[in-house]
Amino acid sequence: QILTLIAMERPISLNGDDIRDEKVKILKCMTPMSTDNKLSIVGQYKGYRDDPTTNNNSNQITFAQTIFKINNYRWNGVPFICKCGKGLDAKNTEVRIQFKND
Repeated sequence: QILTLIAMERPISLNGDDIRDEKVKILKCMTPMSTDNKLSIVGQYKGYRDDPTTNNNSNQITFAQTIFKINNYRWNGVPFICKCGKGLDAKNTEVRIQFKND
């Protein structure tokens, strides 16, 4: 949700359908996430299996980081790094935008 709001073009209006249409355009330009490439990391936080409600052999993913690429004229070559997980030190939502001057 946040990634598409940041990356979308200006909608024709603030009508929900117009905003949704611009967000969908971004999603259609994105490379799908894959755990088979070097752009994604998945894992499980330490102590996850210690929870009595968790299977001791569980391979449930509790953390993921990936780099999304949006294949359009505006965002070509710009990485969008997304991280999320359970059991992290802090609960937060953060957006960092770093501009660079070539």
